[in-house]
Parts: sequence; C-alpha cells; structure tokens
Amino acid sequence: MRQGYSNKEVCRIVGINPRTGKVWRNGRRAHRACRRRVSPVHREPSSAGPGRCLRESGRIHIADRLREKVSVRTIAAGPPC
Repeated sequence: MRQGYSNKEVCRIVGINPRTGKVWRNGRRAHRACRRRVSPVHREPSSAGPGRCLRESGRIHIADRLREKVSVRTIAAGPPC
C-alpha cells in the first residue's frame, strides 16, 4: 500500500480476502463485546542475516538427498548448509 496500490489489489497479491486486509490495516477488536479497538499488526522487516531462507546450495543439498530417498528427519538432522 505504501507503493500506491489499493487495499483490494494488495489483498489479491498477498492472497487474502479484502475484508481481512481491511482488518489488518485498520486494527481489530479484542473481542466482539469489547468496543475498544486494538492497534493494527505491524512487523519489523527481518535482517538479511541467517534465518528462514535457504541459499541455493542448501536447496540443492536437500533436493539431492530427497532423490536418494533419505527421510526428511535425517536431512533436517544433518549439518546446516
């Protein structure tokens, strides 16, 4: 939305219902009986350091191990890539 897209367009891109997008943007009620508004959810962007994203070498390692019919648990227990 900071780039000028409408709520409807942003929701289509993200893959959520426009009503959900409106609630996320404007805040949500803590409970239906409660009239007090709760502030919208804001997340700080994560750093570029180690995290959830895999490098290409890690993806290749996982793909190779899956082709070898190794279990997912064994792959996960292996050394990090």
